[in-house]
Amino acid sequence: MQPQSATMPQSGQPLPAPVLQAARCASGADGHLLVIAYRGFWCDHCREYLGELAAITDALAECNTTLVCLSADDEERTEAMRQHVGERMQLIADPQLTLIDCLGLRTSDAAVAHDVSLPAAFIVDRSGVVRYCYIGRSPADRPRPALLLLGVEQL
Repeated sequence: MQPQSATMPQSGQPLPAPVLQAARCASGADGHLLVIAYRGFWCDHCREYLGELAAITDALAECNTTLVCLSADDEERTEAMRQHVGERMQLIADPQLTLIDCLGLRTSDAAVAHDVSLPAAFIVDRSGVVRYCYIGRSPADRPRPALLLLGVEQL
């Protein structure tokens, strides 16, 4: 997998405004954000990972942090993921990859017939600045939820 764009936000940079606005709208909150980009409901790694993240949402909430996850899935597949992980996180469907492009995460994958997102995690403070950024190099390459929680606790 190779990304098609090189505009990925780094630590210390603002999260792109369209992504921040969508995440704030989805979360209904103005606290910190943990933004996760995942490949889609069809991805076994993604379903497993979001299930693991669901287990830390109470701890995230104690840190005034909302978990927001986005993928290139359409509304139907996003709803299927919501059914899989429950209501413990906010899911954003981005089938046109508009937000994923803002993050520079679009990639092609031989396993599917359409572009997807690289797996990624961004810890964003309440002012919209990225404080931690992790871009996966393969479908299974993701930071452990405990590491993300530790990062959020440092805000």
